[in-house]
Amino acid sequence: MVHPGADPSAIALEFTGAEALDVTAQGDLVLQMRGGATVRQLKPLLYQETNGVRHDIAGRFVRKAAHQIGFQVSAYDRRQPLVIDPAYEAYSTYLGGSGTDVGRGIAVDASGNAYVTGQTNSTDFPTTSEGFQRENRGDTNAFVTKLNADGSNLVYSTYLGGSAIDTDVGRAIAVDADGNAYVTGNTYSNDFPTTPYAYQQSLGGSADAFVTKLSPDGSALVYSTYLGGSDYDAGYGIAVGPSGCAYVIGVTSSANFPLNEAYQTTFGGIQDAFVTKLSADGSALVYSTYLGGSMSDAGRSIAVFTDTGSGLEYAFVTGQTSSPDFPTTPLTAYQTAPPIGGAQSAFVTVFSAEGSALVYSTYLAGIGYTFGRGIAVDGSANAYVTGATNSLTFPVKPNPGAYQTTNHGGYDAFVAKLDPTAAGDASLVYSTYLGGTLYDKGRGIAVDGAGNAYVTGRTFSNDFPTMQGFQSYQGAPGVSDAFVTMLNADGTALVYSTYLAGTGDDLGRAIVVDGWGNAYVTGSTFSRDFPTTQDAYQVTPHGLALAGDAFVTKITQAQPSCNSPCGSGSSGSGGSGGAPADPPALPTVPSLPSVP
Repeated sequence: MVHPGADPSAIALEFTGAEALDVTAQGDLVLQMRGGATVRQLKPLLYQETNGVRHDIAGRFVRKAAHQIGFQVSAYDRRQPLVIDPAYEAYSTYLGGSGTDVGRGIAVDASGNAYVTGQTNSTDFPTTSEGFQRENRGDTNAFVTKLNADGSNLVYSTYLGGSAIDTDVGRAIAVDADGNAYVTGNTYSNDFPTTPYAYQQSLGGSADAFVTKLSPDGSALVYSTYLGGSDYDAGYGIAVGPSGCAYVIGVTSSANFPLNEAYQTTFGGIQDAFVTKLSADGSALVYSTYLGGSMSDAGRSIAVFTDTGSGLEYAFVTGQTSSPDFPTTPLTAYQTAPPIGGAQSAFVTVFSAEGSALVYSTYLAGIGYTFGRGIAVDGSANAYVTGATNSLTFPVKPNPGAYQTTNHGGYDAFVAKLDPTAAGDASLVYSTYLGGTLYDKGRGIAVDGAGNAYVTGRTFSNDFPTMQGFQSYQGAPGVSDAFVTMLNADGTALVYSTYLAGTGDDLGRAIVVDGWGNAYVTGSTFSRDFPTTQDAYQVTPHGLALAGDAFVTKITQAQPSCNSPCGSGSSGSGGSGGAPADPPALPTVPSLPSVP
C-alpha cells in the first residue's frame, strides 16, 4: 500500500536465494535458481479505488541492482492510496472426450495443481499412461484428473469405475499434504475397484457409496472401499484431516448402513444423511452414523476443522431435511425447529471429535424450500454455507446491512456464516440472498484466510449481481450460466462477481481457493464458446453439440486472455476441498464447546 504523497520508486525487494534475476520486456520478473530452474512472477497489478470503483494503473517490475527490483508506475493520483498487488496467471480449459463429461468436485494442493473428479461416458476421455485405469469399463465411469499449476497439461488422469450399465459417479474430492487424492461418489458396479483389507470389498445394495484414495502420481489405489447397506447409498462430500482420516457425507436409504460409535444408530425415515470417518488406511470405520429425522434427509457437503490446541478434528456438515424432528442442539441452535410452512430446510451440524455427539446443529430456513449444498470452515471454526431458497422469509442478517436482504425472484442462492461456539441468534453471524430475478442456486463454497467467501453455482438470471468480473453478460436466453462470486468477510458487499459461461448451458458445481486467493472452479458446459485461455490444456470442446464437457477454471486478480469473448467489465481482485498454498495465518481460537 503506497500512502498519499509517498514515492513508490523508494520500494525495493531483494532476492537473496536467486543466482540471478531479470525483467522481461513485458515487465515480468524471472528468477534464475540453482540447478537451472526458473521462477516467473507476473508483473504486478496496480490500482486505486475511488468511491468503491477500481481504476487500474499501468506498472511493471524494474531492476534496481543485481539481486534487487523495484516498481515502475505510470501517472496516478498521488492524493489517493495506490495498491500494488501480486498477479497470478489465470487459466480456463475444457476437460472431456467425445461423450458427455461433468466436473463435480475440485481440490488444490500447495503447488497449485488442481484435482478434479466427476463422471464421463466418453470412451476417449483424456487419460495418461500413468493413470490407474485407462479405459471406461461401463456405461459411465468416474474420472480423476490432476492438472498442473498453469492448466496447460495433465499430471495424471484416470477413469475410476466398474462395468455396470448404470452410472459410477465421482462427486467430491480432497487432497492431503502429500498429494494423495481422496474421492467419493456412488457406484452401481459389483466390480468397482477395491483394495485388499479395505473396509468393504463388495457391493451391498443397488448402489453404494465408495471412498478411494489415489497415490500422488495417480498410478495406484492406496485404498478403495465400498460404503453402504442393502439399498441405495451415495457419497456427496469428502474432506481429509491432518490425521489422514477421510470424512464422508452422503445419503442412504439402507436400514443397515454400516455404523460404528454412532451418534444415531437407527434409520430415521424415508432417507437419511450419513456421516462416516474412515481410518487412515481405509480398513475400518472410526465412526459412522445416521443423521436425520422421520422424513427425508440428505447430506451434501462436509468440511473438517482442526483445533490448534488439542489437535482434535471436527466434522462440519450441511444438507437439507423435510423432517420436523431433525436433531438439533436445543441450547445453542439458531433454529431449533423448522419454520411453520417450511417444506424443506437447510441444516448445519457440527459433530464432536468422537462422532458420538453433536456440538451444534440447527435448521436454517424460512417458509418454503431451502437446500444446503456447500460448506466450508475457517481457522476460527466459523461455518460458511451456500445453497438455494425460494423463501421470502429466509433469515437475513444483519437486516439492513446484508448484501442482499430480499429474494429477487424464484430461487435465489444464499450465503450464510455461522459460529458454532456462540448460541441462538448470535450463532448466525451473517446471512444474505444472492441472485437475480430468475432461478439461482449456490452449489459450492470456499473461504480464504481473511474470511472472504467464494461461491459458485448456476443462474438463469440475466441480472445476476456482477462486479469487477471478467464476464458481465449472460449467454443465450433460457439457458443457465455458471457464476463465481467473492463476498467480503462481513457479508455486506461483493469483492467480485462474474458470469462464467458461453452461449449454451453452463453450471458451476464446486470451488476451492488457495492461500493466495485464487479460486479454482469446475462444472459442466454445453457451450461451444466457453471462455478458455490460450495455453490451456484443451481450448476447444471434443464432444458433439449435445454432449457437454467438464471445465476447470482458475480465477485470479488478473483478467484471463480468452480465446472466445470474455465480455466487458474490469477484472476483480483476489481469488474447499484441498490443501491451500501457504495461507495467511489465522488466529488461534478456543476449542469448540464440549458436549454435555
